[in-house]
Amino acid sequence: MAGFSDVCGAGAASAEAAALFELALVLFEPALRALALTSGTPFPGLPDVPTLKQAGIADYDVTTWYALAFPARTPAPVVEKAGRALRAALARDEVRKQLANAAFVPETSTPEALQAHVRAEIARWGAVRDRAGIKPE
Repeated sequence: MAGFSDVCGAGAASAEAAALFELALVLFEPALRALALTSGTPFPGLPDVPTLKQAGIADYDVTTWYALAFPARTPAPVVEKAGRALRAALARDEVRKQLANAAFVPETSTPEALQAHVRAEIARWGAVRDRAGIKPE
């Protein structure tokens, strides 16, 4: 991650863009000041840090997300069982607390919702790539 070694080492970083969990161990240090969050919603663990939308940059909502994925043609009962197990784990207070301490905000959905989200992200970032004139090498 560019700049992170500057934050943790002897140098000083003038700016940093990273997933909150990557900075979780150092973000709460008094020497660092978070200026804004890239997500469209505030993070409960940093109530005094505005989102970029709240800071005046309209239509800015960029988050890091993770998903549980399976190979194509995985039997539906296997996917459903894993989904139930994941939802059960994420419902446990101690799991949610540990995730919150690492700056994660867990959310669950359905395989169909995930597929729609992935397609939307591909379209969104493909459009950014195209507007920037970036070509595959």
